[in-house]
Amino acid sequence: MTVQGAELVLQLPRVYNDDTVSPGWLGLVVFLALAAGTFLLLRSMFRHLRRVPPSFDNPGSEPDARPQQGDARSDEHPPGAPSAS
Repeated sequence: MTVQGAELVLQLPRVYNDDTVSPGWLGLVVFLALAAGTFLLLRSMFRHLRRVPPSFDNPGSEPDARPQQGDARSDEHPPGAPSAS
């Protein structure tokens, strides 16, 4: 936008009457609430992304999720299996 175009826009008359619709204070409050929510969600996402390991290729870097022989979880039924009761 050129300087001449900006001057033209600034010189346009602003007519506010009963047919004019503007967002007002409620629009500002809604906008600020959406901006704050977006900021908080992005901050949370970046915190969670910092905890993600750089690579999932090392099988020895995380503890084994399979139950051991004497583990109490080995006596449980697998998900979706009918119970014996």
